[in-house]
Amino acid sequence: MQAKCVPTELESHERCVEPQNDYFQSQFLLNFREVGFYSVVVETSTKDHEGVWWKTGPTETIYVKANDEAARIQQQIQAQQNSRNMPPQPQYHRANRLL
Repeated sequence: MQAKCVPTELESHERCVEPQNDYFQSQFLLNFREVGFYSVVVETSTKDHEGVWWKTGPTETIYVKANDEAARIQQQIQAQQNSRNMPPQPQYHRANRLL
């Protein structure tokens, strides 16, 4: 099995947040237009009082597998329809006898 890497267009999202009690958070919703594997790089930086950015924070890479949700739903529907069309399986009952 071979993996194929196709370069894609780079997107950049940026958000400035103020720390609250020495913590901060931010959220992004990413749209993966095509099925495949993606790597998302998350970087944090600090901006000083003069407006200079310092790369002081960690950099993390997150690997994402984007699925085709419509195809998965179609497969589930077909599997349900196929299971309804199958003939009923014979059921075996064991008789309980008191001796």
